[in-house]
Amino acid sequence: MANRGSIVEAYTLTPVADLAGYAVIEPATLSLYPDAEGTATITITVPREAVIEAGDVAFGVLVRGNRPVTIPSPSWPGGPGRGSGRSCSGRRRRTRS
Repeated sequence: MANRGSIVEAYTLTPVADLAGYAVIEPATLSLYPDAEGTATITITVPREAVIEAGDVAFGVLVRGNRPVTIPSPSWPGGPGRGSGRSCSGRRRRTRS
């Protein structure tokens, strides 16, 4: 994430959608000075016994800060044959209220 504003921002990151129960975001909170960037790592661990239909599975990150922020919800390529080492990415967009 990047803070392109003129004040220090604290962002709280929360996993949402179908895979939220299997996801951990570290750190869950980012505090960024103006013009600073930060990185959070999302780890999704789905047990083999979990029942997930074949195909893409919805996943998103709710980002809460001093000002509204949204990012698109990328999908995770799950389903039969899934394994570790898969990744997804989304780009952050700001919204104004």
